[in-house]
Amino acid sequence: MGAADAVICQSETALNVFYNPAGLAPMKNIEVTLGYGKRFMGLTDGSDIGNSSLAVAVGADKLGGFGIAWQNAGLAGSYQENLLIFSCGQQFIENFYLGASLKYYSTEYLSDAYTVIDPLFTSNGYTKKSFGGDVGALAVIATLPLKIGLTISNILQPDFGLGIPDKPPLGIKMGLAYSVDDMNFELDGKLENSKGTISIGGEGWLLQKRLVIRSGFQIYDRGLKQITLGIGYRENQFDFNYSFSYPLSGFSGTAGTHQTSISFRFENPLKSKIVSQLSENGTKVLIPVPEVKTSAQTENISTLVITSSSNSAEENRKLLHEKEESYTVQTGDTLKSLAIKFYNDPKLWTLIYEANKDNIKVGTLVPGTVLLIPKQKQIQ
Repeated sequence: MGAADAVICQSETALNVFYNPAGLAPMKNIEVTLGYGKRFMGLTDGSDIGNSSLAVAVGADKLGGFGIAWQNAGLAGSYQENLLIFSCGQQFIENFYLGASLKYYSTEYLSDAYTVIDPLFTSNGYTKKSFGGDVGALAVIATLPLKIGLTISNILQPDFGLGIPDKPPLGIKMGLAYSVDDMNFELDGKLENSKGTISIGGEGWLLQKRLVIRSGFQIYDRGLKQITLGIGYRENQFDFNYSFSYPLSGFSGTAGTHQTSISFRFENPLKSKIVSQLSENGTKVLIPVPEVKTSAQTENISTLVITSSSNSAEENRKLLHEKEESYTVQTGDTLKSLAIKFYNDPKLWTLIYEANKDNIKVGTLVPGTVLLIPKQKQIQ
């Protein structure tokens, strides 16, 4: 939100159901996002255009990620549009993901003094339903770190028309995203009906990645289309986001579009079940354990290495400390900051990445993720 729709390279969020289903593939936990907004506020005719949404995404380990979303948009007193989306994403090869979405559209026109005598409505009714579908891809070059995204929308060509066909054109969108320290930038290009739109957006994180500021703009064949601003706040497993976009063409004299959302993340019970099954089979896995306080400091000892079902908990704890440390990612952590914390050298961030690349596939650290930190003596 707030990045001028430059979003198709984003991943591990419930909003991937709307933007790029391939980004669901590396999901690890459960995320629920609720959104509400008002479009083009202050129109001279008094039109009240609103939207609301609910999206849920779940990571399913090697099965990828799955999501479902509902979105409602409408003009008060005239019509309502409802959209239901089922999405999935799967890793195709290392750091390359594919995804697909199936969409169900329902448009309902409200009856009034004009529609009851209009032959279009008396002959075809007030409701139109149709199916659509999108596909997407996401490639991650974590060592740069760079992401490349692609989506193809309306591949099933839904028909929204009453009486006469009204099919949206096929849309192709490509994006390139780059991250440096606490800043992310993305450039997206969209081609639809032989007309192109370019979206450029960026965000910067402050206060140990608790506060984020976003901005962006869109360009099309007639010049600047819109500018956007956004702000967000993150605390542990909770996010709040607000965005404002102002149209520079098509509409005039409005107070812009305002959008808000809140997100909640939860531990994934599917992941816990998989861990339990693997540990019973004597397979090497990572499982969470309570925090342990020492006289010097409080350390988050969040993993045990279980090498076989016959080892005792104490033996496994000793084995862990002989070979490596564990660390639970906190808000504001980056690979470079952890390299400084454990090795006093930011250039050694690649060692942490290589030891944990299955948990940081997209090159960013998610609070709550457990990392294994190789002992310094092992890498000298």
